[in-house]
Amino acid sequence: MVARTCASAATFQDLGLNRRKAKMPLHLISRHPVINVLATPDECVDLIKSKLLKVFEKVRQKKNVRIRRIRLYYDRHVYAAEFKTSDQVWVRNDVVKRGQCRKFT
Repeated sequence: MVARTCASAATFQDLGLNRRKAKMPLHLISRHPVINVLATPDECVDLIKSKLLKVFEKVRQKKNVRIRRIRLYYDRHVYAAEFKTSDQVWVRNDVVKRGQCRKFT
């Protein structure tokens, strides 16, 4: 813990050093990024339009899938199941016998 004393702190300041790592400027570490600048505003508009059309088509496809899924969940719980004469089904009997509690049946 020598670095926390006044004398050593003054020494660090006198030397121009601090406890942080030295950082190099970004332009010395890596090359400059290549930026493709479109020549005309019309090209820029066409690029944005094509990207928006692709996004719109993806949203439409996902929306249709979601609608089908929601419709399927709704139909399962709203419409009664169709049974044939030979199907085996569970029968629910809600009758509470005399002397029993409805909660435990």
